[in-house]
Amino acid sequence: MVLVVNVWLNFVELIVIQTMIYYFLSCLPRNIHRPKWCYLVVFFLHSMTFCYVIYRWGNAGAGALVTVAGCILACYFLFTTDQIQMFYSCVYVTVLILCQGIVIYGLGSIYARLGLFITYREANVMILLKIVAEIFVTKCFVWISRKRRESSLTKFQYIVFLIVPVFSIVYFYSICVFSGIYVQLYGMELVVFNIVLLLVMNGCMTYLLAKILKTNSLQNELNLANQKEEMQCRYYEEIEQKYQESRKIIHDMRNHLLAIEQLQSSGEEERAREYIGDVHQMLNMFGHKYYTDNRLLNIILNDKEKAANRASVTFDARIGAIALEGMKDSDLTTVFANLLDNAVEAAKESEQKQVVIRADSIHEFNVIRIENTMSFCQKKKEGHMGIGLENVTRVLKKYDGSFQRERMDGKYVCIVTMPKFPGMTEKAEFNEKRKWI
Repeated sequence: MVLVVNVWLNFVELIVIQTMIYYFLSCLPRNIHRPKWCYLVVFFLHSMTFCYVIYRWGNAGAGALVTVAGCILACYFLFTTDQIQMFYSCVYVTVLILCQGIVIYGLGSIYARLGLFITYREANVMILLKIVAEIFVTKCFVWISRKRRESSLTKFQYIVFLIVPVFSIVYFYSICVFSGIYVQLYGMELVVFNIVLLLVMNGCMTYLLAKILKTNSLQNELNLANQKEEMQCRYYEEIEQKYQESRKIIHDMRNHLLAIEQLQSSGEEERAREYIGDVHQMLNMFGHKYYTDNRLLNIILNDKEKAANRASVTFDARIGAIALEGMKDSDLTTVFANLLDNAVEAAKESEQKQVVIRADSIHEFNVIRIENTMSFCQKKKEGHMGIGLENVTRVLKKYDGSFQRERMDGKYVCIVTMPKFPGMTEKAEFNEKRKWI
């Protein structure tokens, strides 16, 4: 009877492990969606591989490696390719395996001190405690992953952070391989202590990652604020300069009008019309284009138009009745400034040198289309694929927006779609409140 219970508990634990891994991965922000049968097939194959390794080879360390590899591969091919999410999945499955090791070797040490042999009854207790530990670890990591702030790591930082969970798995495998002889000679206490240290080390690395992500996010916000301030300073400096120059024009305007009047009265209509055209051109030099009611967006568009003019790029912007009142200034700057910077950068290397912006509201959505010409031999930065793309994607995701890009006929087209904002959406408010603990 005890043997039958042991078999069933092993089967239940296998199901619990697969279910917990799927539950954790499905709670991560996803950018991959497959047909449902793909998930069933992958997790079934993972279970069969695990059973084969455990019961054919009888190697717990190899079983741990299969579990880790299966979780990471499932995350990458079925759920998300985001680096941060991949790191969380790696740490999660590592901690899951380490907690199983603590239960096995910890209870084994207790049984040894009590002078008990590990029979099926004691093994059943181990399995029950492992199931509890697996559920607890999964719940904790789901909570932690939901608390994290959207940000990114450099490749070097990512590699450094991956060293610890990879080292932990390799070290745990070594413990499983050599613990048989060591335990017989010296007991399990030191083995348990080493596994606990690995667990603490992974916890510290995860906490450090949280702080790094928070720092990166704050640095990004600071850069955006500086970018916004620079544009506003340039805007007001130009306004002041135009004001001073316009005073000179106004001072001479009476003389210009008298000259035009004299030309007309003397019958020189052609020269009068040329004079009027010259005066119009002088006045247009001091005009500030009015694209939209949104003051910050107007500043951004005027600033990017001047940058385009300096690069000899034609800048054509028409903004309709879009509603952006619910967006934070920093988010508005992220989307428009980054996309327009990349568009101008790509267009100036092309032959036609053109950037076209169209924005309007369609039903309940704001639709922004940014199109730029580009060089056919351009490889490194294609259209909007330059600096700031990850930040743009992050902001649009916060506001339930979408971001589509395509290349066609020597042009790069970016289409941004966002719901209208009478105020910040509930999702945006929730995301803004998420802070690191």
